[in-house]
Amino acid sequence: MTSRVPLRLLLVEDSETDAELLVRELKRSGFAPQFERVQTPAAMTAALERHPWDLVVGDYSMPQFSGTAAFDLLREKGLDVPFIFVSGTITEETAVRAMRAGAKDCVRKGDLRRLVPVIERELRESEERRARRAAEASYAALVEHAPVGIYRSTPAGRFLSANPAAARILGYESPADLLQLDLGRDVYADAAERQRLIALDTYPDREYADVEASWKRKDGRRVAVQLSVRAVRDAEGRVEFYETFVKDVTEQRRLETQLVQAQKMEAVGRLAGGIAHDFNNLLTVILSYSDLLLEDLPADDPRRDDVVEIRKASEGAGALTPAGPRRTSRGSGPYAPWATEF
Repeated sequence: MTSRVPLRLLLVEDSETDAELLVRELKRSGFAPQFERVQTPAAMTAALERHPWDLVVGDYSMPQFSGTAAFDLLREKGLDVPFIFVSGTITEETAVRAMRAGAKDCVRKGDLRRLVPVIERELRESEERRARRAAEASYAALVEHAPVGIYRSTPAGRFLSANPAAARILGYESPADLLQLDLGRDVYADAAERQRLIALDTYPDREYADVEASWKRKDGRRVAVQLSVRAVRDAEGRVEFYETFVKDVTEQRRLETQLVQAQKMEAVGRLAGGIAHDFNNLLTVILSYSDLLLEDLPADDPRRDDVVEIRKASEGAGALTPAGPRRTSRGSGPYAPWATEF
């Protein structure tokens, strides 16, 4: 057995018989209506406040309460509930005017079978609208609580919208504060930088292009930001607004600079260490040969003074490096019978 479709129906109808015929037709067509019939503005107001409704069906002409007045009352409440006129007296011109005002359809009382597909259509569209609202609310919550800044801006440099993270990056209390700012004057550290980025005009409309810029906070402090930008264009290809994700990378860039500097110093240290090693090796050769000469020269040889000076100069040069040369033992190297030990 096919399950019936539940339907919460508010009937604005002065005729109990017409209301029964309408409900009977709905039941015959597979609906399970839960309905309430009202005839006055007060009764309709109370019903709208008492329960949520899927649909309002109203007679166009009633002695105490017209269908147009009921429709106006529903609009004043701001409720997203479809309103359908069902009447035996409404003219085609009046029906067109009512639908232009926002009524979903007009059905003659003598043709209630046509009402069923109209209701099915409106229920389907109402469900689609609810799904869209839920998705939009979910998206809005995602943007609201995102850890990165998200904003939309015009080509002229005005914020259209922003989330709290974008306001925090710039040092403002709320996104509303950003709506008063000019991006070139109040946000970019150099207005010419934004103009240069805008002049690129290469931002795609389906992907995000990454660029970096220097911004200034409310207190004047500079921040490095990484921007992921997408252009939203009109039918002629002109940019309507930019959609941008922004991340504060100031600390990241500072650490990267420190790392590069540390790597440079490490490279310099390795180079200096290598030079010192080779330098000490050469000094060791000089010292070793000086000692050999002193051993071979007689005590009264006048050349001993020259060799002694050479040895003193070598020892003084060795003091320039953290670990000077030290002799160990005789060897068979290409320079001397002395070797270097570190």
